[in-house]
Amino acid sequence: MDIVALSPRMEPMHSILLVDDDDVVREMTRTVLEANGYAVTTTASVNDAEAWCEGHTPGLIISDVEMPGADGFDFYRSVHTRPAMNDVPFIFLSGHGDIDTVTTGKELGSDDYFTKPVNYPLLLATIKGKLKKRRMVQQKYSTQVEQIKGELFRMISHEMRTPLTSILGAAEILADPSSNLSADDLTGFLTMLQQNSVRLTSMFEDFLTVTRIESGDIATELPDETLPFSPRSTADAALYRMQERAAGRSVRLTSSVPPGDVLMPLFPPHLEQMLVRLLDNAVKFSHRGGTVTVSGSIAPGLVTLSVSDDGPGIPPEHIPAIFDKFYQADRDRQEQQGAGLGLFIAKRLAELNGGTLGVDSTPGRGSVFTLRFPRP
Repeated sequence: MDIVALSPRMEPMHSILLVDDDDVVREMTRTVLEANGYAVTTTASVNDAEAWCEGHTPGLIISDVEMPGADGFDFYRSVHTRPAMNDVPFIFLSGHGDIDTVTTGKELGSDDYFTKPVNYPLLLATIKGKLKKRRMVQQKYSTQVEQIKGELFRMISHEMRTPLTSILGAAEILADPSSNLSADDLTGFLTMLQQNSVRLTSMFEDFLTVTRIESGDIATELPDETLPFSPRSTADAALYRMQERAAGRSVRLTSSVPPGDVLMPLFPPHLEQMLVRLLDNAVKFSHRGGTVTVSGSIAPGLVTLSVSDDGPGIPPEHIPAIFDKFYQADRDRQEQQGAGLGLFIAKRLAELNGGTLGVDSTPGRGSVFTLRFPRP
């Protein structure tokens, strides 16, 4: 294995992994690259290159195509199974310039394809351009990440501060022996403590659920066998859980889900979680005195459940992002509570159970979120 270690003084973006079984070409190319300020790691085989990539991420990769054992095309495919290397520019360097080989390299998605003998001035110009583009993309991404992090911290701080302030305020009054609270006042403060504690608990449960979804742990909850269940009973359970929340906003909950059991690969507790989050979203955005309805249908090949409200609706420009994690439309203009995870969780749970979640909304007339699950 012929490897030249990266200099720790070099920026990672200037590091290049060169893979070629031709000793002469490999050494000549390394000499040219190092003379132009690049830190170069060389290997003579794909196996050695893959082993090196286990602990390193280069700024750019140059690879021969035909080599003993795995070839350059195999290496390209291997590299792009690694999330950390998806954006690493990949250039093929080959002694074969026939149209089929070049076409294969291009169709795989390589950034460029050079034939031997190498035109080094053109190769250097290409490397410079690819690294410059990657650097610009990473800088833009870093800026976006920082903006998102700032907004996320601001949002979470706000959402946590509000209930915590209420809890602390109520606790201080209840702990003050000179308060002389009436029975009604005492009930009011205890209710405030309970409601805000539930709000915080719900927020943390959402964060934990997202973590379990993205780690794949929640998939282990799916049963090994398909059992019959009642969509109506599941909807009723979700409605029951939302009664107090709806009453607090003077929102009426109704249901028109047909009775009957169905046999299909859907986990009822997950369906209940989906409906609870859709109901919570509908209640949150409904006008006081409004109505939220759960409806459904059971057809030979499809089960649908919808949650509709008569709230303000969703502006069309927000629809494409409505299921994104932490996304909330018109946060500053709406009286919202939560971290913007409910719809994200509902959609991911629907997909995990083989279904879909869509939305139809008209500004000023409300929204309808519909779960669809194919059945045998």
